[in-house]
Parts: sequence; C-alpha cells; structure tokens
Amino acid sequence: MSPTERSRAPRSGNASQRRPQSSSAAKRALRRGTPQYQTRLVLQKRNYMILAAGAVSILIGFFLLSNKEISLSPALLVLGYCVLIPMGLLWEHVPGKSGASPSRPAAGAGGGVGGEGE
Repeated sequence: MSPTERSRAPRSGNASQRRPQSSSAAKRALRRGTPQYQTRLVLQKRNYMILAAGAVSILIGFFLLSNKEISLSPALLVLGYCVLIPMGLLWEHVPGKSGASPSRPAAGAGGGVGGEGE
C-alpha cells in the first residue's frame, strides 16, 4: 500500500468514537439564518455628481493638453485623477449627519472662539 492510499484508508479503532468539533462562530452563523448581503460600494447621487465632475475635469484637461495648453491642463488632470475620482468613490453617506439639525445648535454657537455667539 502506498503512503497516499494509507492516508485515505479509514483508521481502525477510535475513528467511530470521534465527533467532528464545531466552533462557536459556526454555531452562531447557523443560528442567525440566511446572511444578509450588503455591498460595501454604495454610491448615491452625490457620489455620481463628484465622479461626473472628475470625468469632466479629465476630459477638459486632455482637450487642453492636445491644444498645447500646458499650464492649466496638468492641474485639471491632477484634480480629476487624484482628488475628484477618489473622493467620489470614498465619500460615504452617514445617516443622521445631513447638516445641522434644527433641534441641535451649530457647533460654534454659544460663545465659542471667534466671537460667533456674542
């Protein structure tokens, strides 16, 4: 018998006595039921607007570059590729933080630095 055949052959003796051990994480996962899949990349209207601004900036930058405008085109390309496109992909919507709510005063109100509350 070759070594691979020996490893595949059932072991005699205490093989029937052994039970497969399950982890507590597996038990919890089975208790929860079917998993709810949620994608991490959820883009909203603001994300698409920022991505569109990045694409327009890149297109104008390449157009100006083809017309030998070498002063403004690199700035537009860097703005599009390095600022607007990553910002459009990474901007997250935080529920409950859509600006200053009317029930809560603004962060600077109440006599803070700068004399805003006076």
